[in-house]
Amino acid sequence: MIGLLCVEETKGYVPHRTLFTEQTIAGGRFCNVRIRLPAKGTFVRRCRIVQRAARRLHARGIRQVVLPPGPFAYGDVLRDCRLQSVPVLPFLYHFAADIALFWMETEGRAQKREGVVLQAGRMQVELVRAAETLCRKVRNVAIQVPGGEGLQERLRMQYGLPALSGAAGYFRAGLVLLFSPMPGGATAVPGRGAVFSFCRPGALLQTKRKKLENVVFRFRRGAPIPGQWDQTMLLSALWEMGCLSLTEVEIEQLA
Repeated sequence: MIGLLCVEETKGYVPHRTLFTEQTIAGGRFCNVRIRLPAKGTFVRRCRIVQRAARRLHARGIRQVVLPPGPFAYGDVLRDCRLQSVPVLPFLYHFAADIALFWMETEGRAQKREGVVLQAGRMQVELVRAAETLCRKVRNVAIQVPGGEGLQERLRMQYGLPALSGAAGYFRAGLVLLFSPMPGGATAVPGRGAVFSFCRPGALLQTKRKKLENVVFRFRRGAPIPGQWDQTMLLSALWEMGCLSLTEVEIEQLA
């Protein structure tokens, strides 16, 4: 089972009891943890309350949690208690091509005239999968990966794409999909337009492009996605549990 973490403030100095309840979302069973912290308590005291809740979760056999939306101040406390937030990258990578196509649609750019650069610090299967999908729909797909010449040539042979390399690929592309940073130092992304980064927060990025990092999803049909938790993390948890198919969600917004 995966934990759903809610943290709220209560009035005064006195903490209220942490509540543990079972909750079902889209067929997935979760342990909903409602941690109530005193608004006037010190940060150290708050950390102790979160720590007690985290230890109880670990004792129940829970190792992963879905966090509330936005910045979370108690990540170190969770890690010290051997709890990890649900990873979102495996889920997001599956939508790499959809992200590019959605950006083109919302920006009013024709797919048959647009270019996309797929950039990474190393070759990744997710990048290859996105490239093969985009090659069927987009005019130019350029690969900017160390040792990626073989993939670029295969795409050229299979789909008839021009072998764009170096600056030419960047300056013909309105969008760059950055799958991973270059090892050591900052990652340069030349050109104009936008860059969607799958990199972890804090990665050094040198670019004049508009930076996109967040995807807002929605269910294709049915109830809205609950807003009490990080949306992508919740969807990723449901997907890992086998309760959600990738075809059941679609992109609503990029930011």
